Amino acid sequence: MSDLFVMFDNVLLDMDAVETKTGGGLVIVQDNKDNTSVGVVVNVGCDTYNLRVGHKVLVPTYTGTDFKRNGKSYKVIAEKNVLGVLNEND
Repeated sequence: MSDLFVMFDNVLLDMDAVETKTGGGLVIVQDNKDNTSVGVVVNVGCDTYNLRVGHKVLVPTYTGTDFKRNGKSYKVIAEKNVLGVLNEND
């Protein structure tokens, strides 16, 4: 999503970019009762130091601002609320 630029220490996450599939090709939908979610960083603010576009990150489900655009789910969250960066091999 290149038409939204986040400000300061905020990051924009694509929450639909990460999907889990079984060996047989079935998509596993993330349960809304989970306390954490996984997203991919698609844009970073000018005061963001540790995150880069393309990082797959773990975030609290109920933190930040969720919104939909063109049928995709996004979240804007402060960098300090990101719990961790997942390994590229995951």
